[in-house]
Amino acid sequence: MKKAQMRMMETIMAFVVFSVIIFFVFVFYFNSQERSIQLELSKVNSMNSISVFSNIISSYDLRCFDFSQKNCLDYYKLLAFKKLQTDDKAKLFYVSRFGHSNIELEVFYPKVFNMTLFNALPKNYSSSKSLFFPVNIYNDTDGPYGSYYMGVLKITTVVG
Repeated sequence: MKKAQMRMMETIMAFVVFSVIIFFVFVFYFNSQERSIQLELSKVNSMNSISVFSNIISSYDLRCFDFSQKNCLDYYKLLAFKKLQTDDKAKLFYVSRFGHSNIELEVFYPKVFNMTLFNALPKNYSSSKSLFFPVNIYNDTDGPYGSYYMGVLKITTVVG
């Protein structure tokens, strides 16, 4: 081979090696960006769930009559709220307050039961996250002084 051909081959090889290095740098960069975006979506979902929980606990439609009780919901108000979700106008109102979320109540002491309080999840969404919040459920017709149940609100929110 002549000297000119050798230099041409060296130049081409250097270009190929440089191109491969640039390719791997771009792949690494875009993968790290994707992980960062997924983390941000997870944070947004968590903040949405916390916001929905805050709206539920502060809502006079659902909370106990005794405002000194923390995270307390009234059993009969929850039943009425669940029935109200069949009305389209009421559901539209609560979508503005709770967003596109799914709210489920799981009671585990002293009785065990589950109920879906609100479901406004869209048909298609890119990601969802469920958070669990402890709550007390007050039933004023159970016993002479009423009774409290312990449970968990499972709030699922979506982004996208």
